Amino acid sequence: MTIVLAADLGGTSVKAALVTSEGHILAQTSIPAPEPGVSGLILPPEWWNRFREAAATLRRDDEGAFKAADAIAVTGVTRTPVVLDAVGNSLAGAITARDARAQEIAARTAIAPDSCPEAAHYDAFHPAARLKWISQQTPQAIVHASAVVDPKDFIASRLTGRIASDPISQARLVAAASSIDGPSLLSRLGLPETLVPDLLPPGRVIDRVRELSEPFNALAGKPVVMTSHDTWCGVVGLGALVPGRAYNVSGTTETFGVMTAQAFKAGGLMAVQWGDDLHQLGGPGQNGADVLTWLGTLIGADSQSEIAGKVARALGQPRHETPLIGRRPRLAFRRLARARGTAARPARTARPPARPVAGAFAVRVARRAAPALAVAHGSAVLRRPAIALRHPIHRTGRLHLLARADRIALLQKLGECGSGACGDRVLQFLRQIGEGHVRMDCLNVAEQLIGQASGSGLQRRNGIEHSRKDDRLHHFGGGSLHFPLPAGW
Repeated sequence: MTIVLAADLGGTSVKAALVTSEGHILAQTSIPAPEPGVSGLILPPEWWNRFREAAATLRRDDEGAFKAADAIAVTGVTRTPVVLDAVGNSLAGAITARDARAQEIAARTAIAPDSCPEAAHYDAFHPAARLKWISQQTPQAIVHASAVVDPKDFIASRLTGRIASDPISQARLVAAASSIDGPSLLSRLGLPETLVPDLLPPGRVIDRVRELSEPFNALAGKPVVMTSHDTWCGVVGLGALVPGRAYNVSGTTETFGVMTAQAFKAGGLMAVQWGDDLHQLGGPGQNGADVLTWLGTLIGADSQSEIAGKVARALGQPRHETPLIGRRPRLAFRRLARARGTAARPARTARPPARPVAGAFAVRVARRAAPALAVAHGSAVLRRPAIALRHPIHRTGRLHLLARADRIALLQKLGECGSGACGDRVLQFLRQIGEGHVRMDCLNVAEQLIGQASGSGLQRRNGIEHSRKDDRLHHFGGGSLHFPLPAGW
């Protein structure tokens, strides 16, 4: 029996588990993810501290299984650049995925795409813009920088001493350093092109755990396996890494996409190469569990308990005949605002809902990706895709609540309870989001990265959790999928 220590560095929590090759979770834990400091940045050592804490908990819960672990695999958030020196020390705080602080720099240093193709992707969230911001705030960090990686890669470098990443997570940085069509985007911005780390395909062994203090002293010599970012791992766990399939991965943010054998482009969506003859079209929406934070500002609630109480009172009111998912989503939140006990509308200065409803965003993805799906299925007519939900629910004909169909729909069911009981249940529900209450497909996939070559369950379009013992993803790094430098994400 193969045991993998798997971890997911999420935006809300850091989750870790001991997973067997048969898909059984022997032990698991979840702790809050690091929060930005007063500067709004996350200090990378905080990820290491949380990972160490999670690993120590697993060792206490099942020391035998922990010591018997055959490998370690870590995934996590992407578009969160960690600047490292030659020995793996972090040199600056990390800008989180949704942080737009580089917007002004991106606008001021904009480059015409006709002279630099990668400039078409240059915005506040592009790694080049974020590195330019860091170079102005902490010049010495770029001077002494050896590589830029994701948080998952920072953890791997602390475990093994080797700095490396995967070509999917680093696609935009790779493209920014490319000088095939003229001076690279990085060089035009006065940044070094040498910041791209060694790139290894998912499934390849990075190196082995070096001699470390507890709890990792029990894992010395064990291999650390390369993964990609959390969305990619979630898609693998769903068995959707196959042309012609679609996915919906739910977390702090919610991501939709379709997989095709050919590259397609659609306005507002990201076209990403995820392997040989494998392309993803889709992207994240401004929904997911994080919408609850935004909802709190909209209805005047500063804490989870306040949000729970206001939502509970709104649920106690007579059901309005107009669905909240429709063409007037703002109306929905006005009704929630009236749960304060007044008829006041939200302030006009409140941020307008930009695609706040998961259903609307999914429809948008489906419509724009229709040509890609039609080609993938060999038909000129779009067939209804079976979108695999990471957290399956019983779907309702109409959804009368908030953005996250697979979690917020739970509140709809709770509305049948008394308002006081509902408030308690809603508060419990909100806490569970941060505590990793839902099942961890990104963790489940990690144990699939250690196995036997050939006979992949994915190639036969079977979900991983239904695969036989020999249907694993070990050969992702051994021959079945090689990752050329992709042109996306």
